[in-house]
Amino acid sequence: MAYHTTAQIQASLTAEILIQLTDDARAGVVDETVAGQAAESAQSIIDGYLAKRYSLPLASTPGYVTEISIALATYWLYNRRSAGEISGKVIENRKEAMKLLNHIVDGKISLFSSDTVGTYQTNKVAGDRLFPKTALDQF
Repeated sequence: MAYHTTAQIQASLTAEILIQLTDDARAGVVDETVAGQAAESAQSIIDGYLAKRYSLPLASTPGYVTEISIALATYWLYNRRSAGEISGKVIENRKEAMKLLNHIVDGKISLFSSDTVGTYQTNKVAGDRLFPKTALDQF
């Protein structure tokens, strides 16, 4: 299951740009096969990171995972079409997407609100005190 659809990437890029990036046959339409390859490439990168922390496939796709997927797929599309000249914005979006993936893996960002990342537990109880509260109150 891809993390974004062709319609979502088209909304991000515009139909005209997506046609230019995917239409190898010069048919004037988006080549769904190429768009699918871009989505698969993005998914494999994302899954490679998320597998370190989550079981895959994900039950649902958080919105920012979709945004990461679109950024990675856009970079893939530009990279296959360009002769070394990729827009600075496309490169910056890819860098930000990779930074977000690293934050997810490091536990700085959680995918779901039910994640227990950041909770602390201790095995200490009040009876473990070396000095009772009354002794500490004397100081």
